[in-house]
Amino acid sequence: MVGQVPEWLDGFLTKSDLEQVERAVEEAEMKTSGEIVPMIVRSSSTLGHVPVILFFALLSILMFTPLPDHVGSFLGDLRFLTWLILIVGAAALATIGSRWSFLQRLLTTEADLLVQVERRAAVEFYERGLRSTKEGTGILIFLSLMEHKVVVLADRGIASKLPSDTWSQMVQLIVEGVKGRCLAANFSKAIATCGELLATDFPRQKDDVNELTDHLVIKE
Repeated sequence: MVGQVPEWLDGFLTKSDLEQVERAVEEAEMKTSGEIVPMIVRSSSTLGHVPVILFFALLSILMFTPLPDHVGSFLGDLRFLTWLILIVGAAALATIGSRWSFLQRLLTTEADLLVQVERRAAVEFYERGLRSTKEGTGILIFLSLMEHKVVVLADRGIASKLPSDTWSQMVQLIVEGVKGRCLAANFSKAIATCGELLATDFPRQKDDVNELTDHLVIKE
């Protein structure tokens, strides 16, 4: 069943886009016994460091501007309030700025982003039941939106036949979809490619049962 698009995905997907991706999964699985699960999460990373870094950066910048002198001259004998005002102002700006995805990515190393996305993908792989398909043919196409990172995880049956670099083209395609705001189209293309890749070694059987959901899974 197609759900609703959360606010944080506005601009990337519409309800009709969800239907498009679900159809792509259904069509791909007509060719293969593989169970394809596409998934988008808002973020995978721990970001508590971002407001702290922003706070000290903003405070340092303010110290080298004329603002402290202007505030101090206005307050007169209450110059001690100057730093209180600057500290509170920097804290407020840091709190607001830390919500921006661009700054979250900028202030987190690429290595850290990738590790945290891979960990989240592994957790979701198990939680979505991809490890428990009959023939070990579950495959998760996982996008963590804030980080602009994609991970493709295949269960033991598929991994024994297809090397991990098989999915690099799909990963790049979905990342380009995020950047170009054509996420549904590129997700659908990636899913179709996945179906074609699996069809040779894992063709659809006459008694095939759809073990996992076909819709795009969306989580915070």
